[in-house]
Amino acid sequence: MPGTGVESKILDTYKASLALSLLSFDRVDGKYFWDANPTVYDGYWLRDAAFDMDGMLDAGFPDIVRGVDVAMLDYQHDDGQFNSQSGQLDATGQALWAFGNYYAATHDAAFARQVWPAVQRAMAWEWKFRDGGLMPEAAMDHDNEGVRGHLLTYDLWNIAGEQGAAAIARAVGDDATAGEWTQRRTKYVDLLREKVKPAVDQLGFLPTTLEGAQATGVRTGWYGAVYGIDWGNLEAVWPTGALDPQDPWVTASMKAWEQKTFEGIFGYPEGGLENMLHSYTTTSIAITDVRRGDQWAALRYLYGLLLHTSSTHMAAEAVRAVERWGRHNPQTDTMPHGEFAGKYLTMLHDMLAYEGQDDSLHLANVWSPQWARPGQRIAFAGDTDFGHLEYSIEVGDAGATMRLDPPTRTAPKSIVISIPQNDTVTSVTVNGRSVRTFHANRITLPALTDPADIRIGWRQQEAAPAYSFARAVSDYQANYRKMTGAPQVEIADTAVGHPSVRAGYPLQVTAEVVNTGGAGYLDDPRVRLYVDGTPVRTDDWSLAKGIGFTTPKQVISFQRHDEGVVPVGLGTTVCSPGRHTVGIGLGDQPPAKTVAVTVLPMVPTQSAPAATLSLDATAAFLDGDGPATATATITNRGCAPLSDVDITLAAPDGWSAQRTSPATGPVAPGESATVRWHVAPDGHPADTQPTLTATAEYGWRTDRWAGHTTGSADATATMVVCTGAPPQVEPGTRAQWDFGRGCAADVSGSGHDGHAGSGVTFSDTGAVFDGTADGAVTVPYDDRYQPESIGAGQTWTLRLTGVVPGKVGGAYQAVANARSLSSSYSTGWTVYLNPDGTFTFRMSQVDHPGSTYAIAQSGVHAEAGQRYDIAARWDGTRLSVTVSGAGSGTGSATPNGGYLPVGNGPMDLGKGTTGTADSYFFTGSIEAATITVE
Repeated sequence: MPGTGVESKILDTYKASLALSLLSFDRVDGKYFWDANPTVYDGYWLRDAAFDMDGMLDAGFPDIVRGVDVAMLDYQHDDGQFNSQSGQLDATGQALWAFGNYYAATHDAAFARQVWPAVQRAMAWEWKFRDGGLMPEAAMDHDNEGVRGHLLTYDLWNIAGEQGAAAIARAVGDDATAGEWTQRRTKYVDLLREKVKPAVDQLGFLPTTLEGAQATGVRTGWYGAVYGIDWGNLEAVWPTGALDPQDPWVTASMKAWEQKTFEGIFGYPEGGLENMLHSYTTTSIAITDVRRGDQWAALRYLYGLLLHTSSTHMAAEAVRAVERWGRHNPQTDTMPHGEFAGKYLTMLHDMLAYEGQDDSLHLANVWSPQWARPGQRIAFAGDTDFGHLEYSIEVGDAGATMRLDPPTRTAPKSIVISIPQNDTVTSVTVNGRSVRTFHANRITLPALTDPADIRIGWRQQEAAPAYSFARAVSDYQANYRKMTGAPQVEIADTAVGHPSVRAGYPLQVTAEVVNTGGAGYLDDPRVRLYVDGTPVRTDDWSLAKGIGFTTPKQVISFQRHDEGVVPVGLGTTVCSPGRHTVGIGLGDQPPAKTVAVTVLPMVPTQSAPAATLSLDATAAFLDGDGPATATATITNRGCAPLSDVDITLAAPDGWSAQRTSPATGPVAPGESATVRWHVAPDGHPADTQPTLTATAEYGWRTDRWAGHTTGSADATATMVVCTGAPPQVEPGTRAQWDFGRGCAADVSGSGHDGHAGSGVTFSDTGAVFDGTADGAVTVPYDDRYQPESIGAGQTWTLRLTGVVPGKVGGAYQAVANARSLSSSYSTGWTVYLNPDGTFTFRMSQVDHPGSTYAIAQSGVHAEAGQRYDIAARWDGTRLSVTVSGAGSGTGSATPNGGYLPVGNGPMDLGKGTTGTADSYFFTGSIEAATITVE
């Protein structure tokens, strides 16, 4: 490709990618060991290896690819499934796709015979596992899509695997099996189309899961806490070949996906925000654009990818949108990244030469306007599935001359040559003979077996866009300068739902927060509603995650605040009749603009004042000395006193409730009243988690008349029921959960009762967690039991007694967790069972130049089925972890700048948190947990 000036970045990045791919494997005693990269990804991902080897095939290193592909056999389980990451269902398809790719490029029959038994076992597993249907509902929790549901990527990859398997079957001479698997693949594609159609109809594009917008995300992304992040669904054309490039679904999806890009690449949420720029996901879109013949779109992605590489032409997996370096720091990060390298090799190769699904060969597929100027030269020499190919193109004033040495091992059915997208072909000669098989900007030739001189005449149809790497850099710099400037925010379009409202009725005020400056965070992100100059309501979350800026294209705006506009709305109730002014201000600044509203006097026939009712219940011990207590609280949210308040409590069969509070008197506006009951079992009831229901009915009156209407409110609470009697509690205990008593109650009496999900069972040895989202005990936040509660000279300690892992390895498992992803940063703490089997205690640190957390390492490698006791401590300066039992060890760390408290997030036993959803599920049991401050 033309390599003058900054445009040489294209080939420099190709060379750097090739260098990394060559560095990413070791050969020991003839065996190949592939590695993602030597830093934080010092490990094996079959997905990344498959992509990297596809690029290495294109680059002309079949011997290396053969060795790495054969090593994939080490990741096949006894049942036939390939897997390198526990719980993920795409690796089988990726291995089979890689095998098929290698054979197609080399026709290495010995390789086909070597992997054939493994291919047969893999196909048998896949058929049995999906039982003729689609892959089952699963999760991609802490990787890629970050979503739960029927993931499209799992089916797409297994479709690709079936095609690769059929190729191996044909290679070993089993045409009958190849035909059967090819038919199976066709039916698989049809079934997937049928099942995903409702979500495509709803969204307008290919979704991450069959559930579409109803899928539960584990990170806050483009659509909040649902859907996940576009990832494997981007691969429906390349590499999986499930859909045709011109499929209407693909056309619509390409438009939707480009709208989500920022500087030509995707954002990725970390810390609950879209503040990361991801390096390689858009390569699949770019390669799809190549196959669609959309040169301009492919170039936009090419230049966008190059913009986010380093001065040594390599990409991290992701960079922070503001700092423009990696997730943590330049020394301990995801640069260089192997999957980027492999995909870039493939993308650039395909821009110059790729094989079509119909056995056609496509050449010169993408032309930058910089390459199409007279005097420029494009040349290619490399391998294809048809054999070795070479060509060179010299650009003239009104066309080009091409010298083509076609592949000779296997003849393609046709050769398709493209010219720049803004030009149209006017004439073609091959070795001096005129041909007429051209249309628009494409020429289709029959298979050629001998070298050919091809002369192409063309005429410009329209001006080419001003695409170049230099222009992309200029736009990038301007965008970055604006993005990192100070926000310039104002309130606009303040309005009320209606110019008049009855006293006591809801009054809704709306406005738009408009930012014409840089993206970032406001010093005081509160949005406040004012009535007659006095603040009455505060919204402290709408802008807490930052605000974007106005720009012609969508940008990372820290919650998709498109075009720098954030709609806000606050409601209140005004009790004083007359004319009032209302407005919305930011922080402590009163509104710059207000609107008038007329409040009409109350009348006896209007609705009764609004009231809220809450219900709490303490734990019940079946062999305890006293009953549990249920407490209902009614709060008057209206403008007139509540009268004749009657609050009742209903208990299920086997339980009785006796009121201990006197009759409830009038409840003034803004005031509350409380009613209590003793709740006790009648013997040993069958319902050991009874749901109590409180109901309030009331009238209302002013000092002049009684209202003609009545109101009501209700609330429910589930009681925690424990066996035995309440235990003795040691001094200094802030909370204690003795799961061996068959409950998640805080037996200390401090009121920190937990809620056990349906995936938790209790036995004499404690709580058993099933490793799912429902397999956890959740305790509402209260700073009294959190590390931030300690005073000078005190130590916070969490003791986890009788921890027995059910499995070790494969993924992080959060044994105990209190973590919140507020603002742009993760806060709180976690006790992990790491993928390598070690126990660690992590706490968020205020200053985080290298890591989000300070990590205390126990050094203990757990074994499944063994018992451990864990003590995690914080003394205000250092955190530490001590493990005893089947293994013993201790470690400590000091957080930079101190501990960053959790805020208001709950504590979970048995699961962790990623974004706004659950993840890192623990499989195993815990006998007891105790928190002390001494």
